[in-house]
Amino acid sequence: RIATFVQHWTSAPKIAKEIIRFKDDFWPNGILADKAPERDASVRNVTQILCKAKLLGIVSDELRHIIGSETTRRGLLCLFELLQNETLNRRFIYIVFEALLIKLFRPNDLHLIFEKLYSQSARVKEEYRRRIFEQDHFRNGILNAQHHYNELNQRPYYLNRLSVRTDDDSASVHRSNSSSQQKCLPRSLSKISR
Repeated sequence: RIATFVQHWTSAPKIAKEIIRFKDDFWPNGILADKAPERDASVRNVTQILCKAKLLGIVSDELRHIIGSETTRRGLLCLFELLQNETLNRRFIYIVFEALLIKLFRPNDLHLIFEKLYSQSARVKEEYRRRIFEQDHFRNGILNAQHHYNELNQRPYYLNRLSVRTDDDSASVHRSNSSSQQKCLPRSLSKISR
């Protein structure tokens, strides 16, 4: 059932139909469409109730039985509240559109163009500098001291462990530290830690 659904929505005729519908909605007769009129509160409330009912009806009975009715209901209502954030919705659309462009035009190396665009952001530049700084410390054999979560501009220590490592040197430093830690454990605990 899921495979046929995905196959239907990713088929060429369906994608072409959706692109034409998108074009007609935003540029009817080749002219940019006017902004939709602002809806009043009562219309918004009715629309929210209808959307919640539709969202709750999407989940199949089999899945509802496995997860549980109350858990499913709470999860879907949480998803509904998440979808009300305009900034997150816009960001999600950008990410999906970017991934679609990268997949469709794979030979053109669009991911490099996107990386170059993102590198102009001050936030991305600072993150890149921090990663380079950490990699230099790993290469020199200096392990960074763990930072406290509440320090200014510091991530929690467990997120520092999730940083992407691109070279084998940092991985070998981590391996050597973990093996030295295992040697210090009592025999009974060393079997558990493996």
